[in-house]
Amino acid sequence: MPEIEPVSHKETEFTVTSCDLNVVVRCKRAAVLLAELCVKRFAGEATEVVRAAQAQRLNSELFLVRVKIPMPRYRYELRFKVSRYEDPRFLLEHDLTYAISAAPQCPTLLRSIEDHTVHKFGYAALTPEMQVHGISLLAPISYRVTTGQRYFLLFVDKVKALEAARLSLEFGSAAGDQDQTGSKLFSHRLRNQDPPEKRSKAVDADIDKEEEAIPPEVSNLHHVLQEGLKEQVQDGYGDLHLDLVLHNGEHIQRIREHPDLPGVFEGMAFITDLDVSTKIRLLLRFPRIHSCDFSPRTVAEWVVTRADDPLPSNF
Repeated sequence: MPEIEPVSHKETEFTVTSCDLNVVVRCKRAAVLLAELCVKRFAGEATEVVRAAQAQRLNSELFLVRVKIPMPRYRYELRFKVSRYEDPRFLLEHDLTYAISAAPQCPTLLRSIEDHTVHKFGYAALTPEMQVHGISLLAPISYRVTTGQRYFLLFVDKVKALEAARLSLEFGSAAGDQDQTGSKLFSHRLRNQDPPEKRSKAVDADIDKEEEAIPPEVSNLHHVLQEGLKEQVQDGYGDLHLDLVLHNGEHIQRIREHPDLPGVFEGMAFITDLDVSTKIRLLLRFPRIHSCDFSPRTVAEWVVTRADDPLPSNF
């Protein structure tokens, strides 16, 4: 099992006076590291506080763990799960735990872990796919997203993401025997959507042969439609797509890579009162690599609330 080494907090037992805590740990051979915060009951059992801890990778070894303490005068345990690179989605409980005591000065965010507002509490829900594919969430960090115009910002290690996507094909159930009669939407019909400077000579030669068989009137029509629709449709050129799914799946909006900052993906979403209490999901997909088995992966989730909800500060 990969070893976890404390970095920011060498002592594994301490007291906090704030509801927000950041812990940095080092784990050299972990593909994924997840954290969970549990409240210690009087009888000795521990109950997890949902979304009270969020772990994100900083580099190949360091992980930042954000912790939100929900109630003062309680004792908590910060626990970890890790996975190896050989099987990144198989998580194991690690022996390292932090014993955290919340001082009376800590703000009260929840009256209890059964509080009716607990479904809005904590940090954005991140799946292991975030770390497997080298994605870091920069905004919004909290699980609660309020109505209005909201900004989404992520950084993607595209080399790692594409490598993980190819490995998932190799180790998948149908990795070595894919159905060649499957959809050719991305391998053929939309292949010429790539800008010329991104295409290889072999691809250009194939495109030229295909275009010779297409009447010029049809080719011109395709070009006009492409220019008018490419920013409005879900599928476009590129190896990696990030999509925001809003209003429980009724609306999909693409998050696009910044033209001047490789790996930085950003987007604005306008959230109305009709979206309140619905979920927002972030989907990761690979149109080219997974062209035969096109299966988007959920990497993050938020809940929409009203901007004027009477909730504590730092909730």
